[in-house]
Amino acid sequence: MSPRTKRLRPHTDTAERVVQSVCPYCAVGCGQQIYVKDDKVVQIEGNPASPVSRGRLRLKGSATLQLTTGSERRHEVLYRRSYPTDWEPLDLETAMDTVADRVVETRRRAWR
Repeated sequence: MSPRTKRLRPHTDTAERVVQSVCPYCAVGCGQQIYVKDDKVVQIEGNPASPVSRGRLRLKGSATLQLTTGSERRHEVLYRRSYPTDWEPLDLETAMDTVADRVVETRRRAWR
């Protein structure tokens, strides 16, 4: 084993805490362990204690780290009005209020 190889450590060694989660991609509900250091995600792995996935992640679930830390990840809400083709930034509070208002209105109008 080379000296460089001996110095290698898994990302999970530096984590300050582990947060339990569920993969966001499909309805299977594979368990995940999210390793966090300095309030940043450093690694995501399957949760061996999960009765659903027993420590395994499907392909998309394995890429969840990129979803949270990727350079292309947007950190703002984008909204597209009816018919225009352009997206516009929207503050989070306005976006949440809009969604809540639409849910309440739809339920009021169509609830059986």
